[in-house]
Amino acid sequence: KQLNIGEYEVSGEIETLMPCPCCKYRTLSVLGNYEICDLCKWEDNGTSNLDTYSGPNHMTLREAKELFAKKTEKLPLDKWVKE
Repeated sequence: KQLNIGEYEVSGEIETLMPCPCCKYRTLSVLGNYEICDLCKWEDNGTSNLDTYSGPNHMTLREAKELFAKKTEKLPLDKWVKE
């Protein structure tokens, strides 16, 4: 898949990334393993219910999604692949 990031050659195995529950961009190597998304900063603790409070994130997943939606204009979204 072409990402239009310039003329670079990458060799080796491609790491399959999982979509972040918050932003839906493929940034996590494993789901539910307390990994922090580099894009939206959601700490994936396995919470998938939109209205369940997430202790590590100090908010619900719904609140985090709304917050991310407000910030998307300022982010380099072409760097990541979306779900």
